[in-house]
Amino acid sequence: MTNERRHADRYQPSSGVMARIRTIVQAEICNISESGALIRTSQALVPGTKCELRLVAPGNELKVSVLVTRCKLLLGETRTYEAGLEFQESDLDAESKSALEQILEKAKKGRPLSGVLKGVSSS
Repeated sequence: MTNERRHADRYQPSSGVMARIRTIVQAEICNISESGALIRTSQALVPGTKCELRLVAPGNELKVSVLVTRCKLLLGETRTYEAGLEFQESDLDAESKSALEQILEKAKKGRPLSGVLKGVSSS
């Protein structure tokens, strides 16, 4: 009796086959403006990477394309990274701009925001 769990044959490629894994990362929003956000997350982000940021505030949600402009490891007991994100203006339609304005108003009043990054390449 065999303990084989595979349902299909596996093959090893000769060479040149690369892969990139995309994941979803929870993020703490440190600050936000009309042009971008500063976040903290448990995963390093590669500057120059484009991904989708989903911002959630009570009564509002916004998905926006962002460019990672910088990322650094913060000193401390846990592995936490701080990253700068730039909103991609060309991807903001009128509805998205309105949602961003509402989220900014809530942030000005100190209301909580959360964020999720989607399409982040694992490093």
